[in-house]
Amino acid sequence: MTMWPFRTFSGLAALALTGLIVARGAAADLSLTGGGITLVVASATAGSHPDPASDNTCGLVWTKGVADPTQKITARTSLGGPAFVLTVEAQSVVQGTGTGLVTLTTTDADLVTDITSTLSGSALLYYEVSATAPQGSGTEEHTITYTITAQ
Repeated sequence: MTMWPFRTFSGLAALALTGLIVARGAAADLSLTGGGITLVVASATAGSHPDPASDNTCGLVWTKGVADPTQKITARTSLGGPAFVLTVEAQSVVQGTGTGLVTLTTTDADLVTDITSTLSGSALLYYEVSATAPQGSGTEEHTITYTITAQ
């Protein structure tokens, strides 16, 4: 398991994200690359909502056991009812199919599907946090759980 702090701020909305890896499956393995990140929503165009903040310095690496069925990777946050919208997208996916931008909630959401090869797979993680002017400022801390499991 690997844990990272991850923060988001609006207006100064701060969001701390902590990546937590959980590997499931007979011989499946999943690991997180990169380090802790902080996202700060700090700028806006006059009369508009604040500009989103993003980061793409982290990634996932995985392998699937020979006997395992087709696998998928899911993602969820530990924070129920966040004030700010946090999304993640698996980009440049090798050995699987990215599902596009996923809004993180406390329910597992598919991030990468169709992992059939026993060769190592990988993906860059693109995080984005957005806020609206009425949300004001605040700080949130998320623990993100990534899980590899049967599809």
